[in-house]
Amino acid sequence: MTLSKLTDIELAVLGRETYDKPYWSDEDVRMLRDCWDDFQRRGEHTMTFCRPSYSGVLAFHEIDSGEVGEEDVRSLERAGAGIAADYRAVVRKLTQSRPRCKRTPLSLI
Repeated sequence: MTLSKLTDIELAVLGRETYDKPYWSDEDVRMLRDCWDDFQRRGEHTMTFCRPSYSGVLAFHEIDSGEVGEEDVRSLERAGAGIAADYRAVVRKLTQSRPRCKRTPLSLI
């Protein structure tokens, strides 16, 4: 699928539907990575317009890229930050898909 041919709304729906799956396949992880890249390419207008979807894909990207690690997630959980639950769900889904996914940071396991 060529994401650049999708409208902003179609990209947002694809990103949200993929993010919301209870478990991610290796294809889902690749799709979320592609959605992140396309959100970045499209710029701030799309990110703002598609905020709920973008927020999920952003949480995925921050964990997947290693920008937010296990210690960060634990600190957020201790502080009672609402985003901690989102990050923890991403960690869980990536850890479950780890045998198939090549870019998942080892620090999450």
